[in-house]
Amino acid sequence: MKCFPFIQAGWEVSVEYIVMDDLITEDVFKRHLEAAGQFVGVGRFRPENGGFYGRFEIVSVKWSE
Repeated sequence: MKCFPFIQAGWEVSVEYIVMDDLITEDVFKRHLEAAGQFVGVGRFRPENGGFYGRFEIVSVKWSE
């Protein structure tokens, strides 16, 4: 029997991305992150693999040139 960790709601994490293509605007980047949080997710039992855990929500995006 396997036991996997479950992260309760309320956790936050900061991630830094380096976007090297000028065609990707802040709006496009944010929309793709939001879609990834709903339809792809993270972890083993994420939506992309037919699961229902691993969804995430984008709280803010800080864009700098």
